[in-house]
Amino acid sequence: MNGRLLAIGAAGATLLVPALLLAFAPQVEFSQSVCPHKLLTGFPCPGCGITRSIMSLYRGDLAGSLGYHVFGLPLVIACVVGIVALAVEMRTKRDLLRGILFDRRLGIGAGGFLAGYHGIRLIHFVATHSVASILRESVWQ
Repeated sequence: MNGRLLAIGAAGATLLVPALLLAFAPQVEFSQSVCPHKLLTGFPCPGCGITRSIMSLYRGDLAGSLGYHVFGLPLVIACVVGIVALAVEMRTKRDLLRGILFDRRLGIGAGGFLAGYHGIRLIHFVATHSVASILRESVWQ
């Protein structure tokens, strides 16, 4: 039961943090990234842009959301479905998500898609940014 509560809390935080940023600090979307990887290297990590993607979804801007990160929408859907399913599991004491969460093919497929997507993003990033602009996005400016 504690694992389910922890998972619900994590999914809830994933949905809540972008909403709080949008409500209290909307300028975050256009400011310097706080991603440790990007600050150190100047290059985006595989997850860079997901928070901004979710913020765009909350504003109703699907195109902007997909522009920041293609996994933003699937992550929101997975969090909402996960919260509901885990709450139902706690209530009924039945496992609904175990088969999906521990499906090796699904994990390998999602990981492969994320790796390919990140590779394409990196190629595009290098092609559209100069060395000087990459350094400006890091702490080495």
